[in-house]
Amino acid sequence: MKLVSQTAEGLASMFPCECGDHGCPVHQGTSRCTESACAVAYRIDMEDETGTPMCAECAADAADSGVFRIEGGE
Repeated sequence: MKLVSQTAEGLASMFPCECGDHGCPVHQGTSRCTESACAVAYRIDMEDETGTPMCAECAADAADSGVFRIEGGE
């Protein structure tokens, strides 16, 4: 059996964006984004081993908050 390692971007692309921020400018006023994920956002203020799959725009907003480290995207 061969194990294949995948990048954060590769794993994220298999999921929808999971941004749940009501104030996110990408989906303002709703807690759900309808885009596909292309990046993973990791909290830097606590232990976060799994991260949150996000689309590029939500990931950029999360990174601007200063509370997330982003892998993948663009």
